[in-house]
Amino acid sequence: MFIRTARDKLVEVKELQQTIEKSLDELSPRVKEIYKLSRDEGLSNHEIAEKLNLSEQTIKNQVSVAIKHLRKSLTSITTFAFMFWWLS
Repeated sequence: MFIRTARDKLVEVKELQQTIEKSLDELSPRVKEIYKLSRDEGLSNHEIAEKLNLSEQTIKNQVSVAIKHLRKSLTSITTFAFMFWWLS
């Protein structure tokens, strides 16, 4: 039986944050910028569109691209972690 300590949980959170940042670094600079404006700064699609002089639809599309990429990256890692846990 494996008991996770608070330190273990903190390490896991930091590793997850690093994984997310690495995945975001794989995106184009524009998609990454739009994603960060949306998620980190909490701007609406309308606000981002005005700030970057782009259409709201472009912003929606780019945020969607970023989320799909993150989801794919995290799914791969989750699968690997489960396999590692299962085999250990």
